[in-house]
Amino acid sequence: MSPQGHKHYVPFLKGKQGEFDALSKIGRDGREHLTPLIEIGPIEIDPKTGANAESLDEAIEGVAAKIAKAWGSLDFCFVDLPEFEATARLEDGRHPVARFFEDSKAADLAALPVTGLDRDASQLEAVAETLSARSNGVAVRLRRPELQNPASLEAELRRVADALEVERQQIDLLLDFGPILKSEVAAIRGEVEGALQGLPDIDAWRSLTLCAGAFPKTVSTVVKPGKTGEIERREWQLWKGLIDGERLPRQPGFGDYGVASPEWLLGFDSEVMSPAAKIVYTREKDWLVVRGRSLKKKSYGGYKQYRALSEQIVNSGSFRGSEHCWGDDYIAKCATGEVGTGNLQTWVTVATNHHLGVVAHELASLS
Repeated sequence: MSPQGHKHYVPFLKGKQGEFDALSKIGRDGREHLTPLIEIGPIEIDPKTGANAESLDEAIEGVAAKIAKAWGSLDFCFVDLPEFEATARLEDGRHPVARFFEDSKAADLAALPVTGLDRDASQLEAVAETLSARSNGVAVRLRRPELQNPASLEAELRRVADALEVERQQIDLLLDFGPILKSEVAAIRGEVEGALQGLPDIDAWRSLTLCAGAFPKTVSTVVKPGKTGEIERREWQLWKGLIDGERLPRQPGFGDYGVASPEWLLGFDSEVMSPAAKIVYTREKDWLVVRGRSLKKKSYGGYKQYRALSEQIVNSGSFRGSEHCWGDDYIAKCATGEVGTGNLQTWVTVATNHHLGVVAHELASLS
């Protein structure tokens, strides 16, 4: 089922293989409080030429099957395709939304479509066709600029609902405030309160989720190679402060961007750039980041650095134990040499799996 109540978690994930693998390793208990939103797109860019590295058909091909393999068919997920050009069409003329949800039906994936006030008529039409075939409801993603003008929300939401021919009871509202800087926390809190006060008939919507993301686009701007640092989980602090207050007409569920920036990172050239080894470990109020050195320079030990980094996490005083989740178990075993040191994708999976487990546990533990 779609999110229900303020103790539900909607992580906004980028649809990369490392995140799919993290989802696949979540146990039944962890899924109770979690409905992932998976973004598809944009088209990858060739870092050498700046041109598209794939066609639209290639960008969509097989994605529904990958999500189904990772998440299964028992639980719902949201799927959004917000980054493609409005005029983009597959070679056979179909809208990418129509193609994806046809594929999801074939893959037996319980995917709910996502639209928004900023989507064009053709996207709304494609979503409406999906709903006519599978009437499980729809999510409407509201961006920060739209939420800053609550006076227009009622008319705009009615326009979208009418175009989709759905009632408010079939709509999950996703309030997406995007990147959240330290200097903006107080301002965003006021904007959230204003948006919730301005939402029409607020109890009628099927669910309500507040999402923001404080994780930086590149960790190197915060933690230097060979160093240890912390990054505040400002989106969690924002949500927790709102929930603990008494001024909300309805308490929203929690959403974030996992262990990733709200922004897409395109055109990454592994031949030119030299990523450093790192482990990101979610704690109650922040992310602990331990960084090694360049993975390309043999003098630093390459991926063998992850043994020492794993030991740092285990001995940090913040480690939750190998029983906490698959990600923690991998860190513990990497520290002792029981498993390999993996690759960059492996550590995205480790960090994301641990993060999802931490947030789901935090929500379940709320009084």
